[in-house]
Amino acid sequence: WMATASVMQCFLDAIAGAPTELQPVLSSLCALLGCHLLVRGAARAAAELRPTMLELERRLRPDAVALVDAFDYDDRILNSTLGRKDGKVYEALYEAAQRGIQEFSDPFKGYEHLEPFLDKDFLRLRNSMPTLSKL
Repeated sequence: WMATASVMQCFLDAIAGAPTELQPVLSSLCALLGCHLLVRGAARAAAELRPTMLELERRLRPDAVALVDAFDYDDRILNSTLGRKDGKVYEALYEAAQRGIQEFSDPFKGYEHLEPFLDKDFLRLRNSMPTLSKL
């Protein structure tokens, strides 16, 4: 916990030296990191910290893209179709859809291990039942 406390103290010191307009966002980010570290270290704290974490996430949402951009991660590392530096979102979406079609296999990889446990008669029956949806 000493290392964690040291990281948090460095974060707080950096916030104090940051430009005034950045301090609220960085303070929320620091608080969220602190909550995350507490939950990771003591799972029983999760339920109590959940409302606080949701509020911090709500506060940070408008600045989320700027925060990620500030870390200057390469597109390859982020592996995000929408968050691209080159702005070619639609091209990336099309390429991702094409890759998805090519990578799809029926049955899926590993199916042979699951197949002996499946009740195929039940699955056939369930698939033949009408749906209740009115859409």
